[in-house]
Amino acid sequence: MLPALVEWCAHSRILLDSPALLHFDDATRLQVVVADLPSIGLGFSFIGIVAAELARRIGSDDPASCKCLVSLPLPAGYARTYFDALARLTRMDLGADRAFLEQVVEESVVNTRAAVMQLLS
Repeated sequence: MLPALVEWCAHSRILLDSPALLHFDDATRLQVVVADLPSIGLGFSFIGIVAAELARRIGSDDPASCKCLVSLPLPAGYARTYFDALARLTRMDLGADRAFLEQVVEESVVNTRAAVMQLLS
């Protein structure tokens, strides 16, 4: 799948809607959807039993339970069919700060675009 949109902010990110597979050492495999691909990590979307399993692993006292291999399919035309990366699961719960963070990102995008347009003129 190709990215739907590229945003530029403090950390650039690409918005996706691509399936990915999480491989754990205990042979567990979980299918998730990569919602975005920022330069500092991956954002997943998941529901139901997958959400419960990931919450269990993140809340575990065993740090090894949060380590996995992420397999993300690549678009046609690349020498490899998957991009594999070692990862550690973490939870990011923004709660009420989500609206504030979205405002900061939007302002950053607008300011960056304005600066680029000024340089080009």
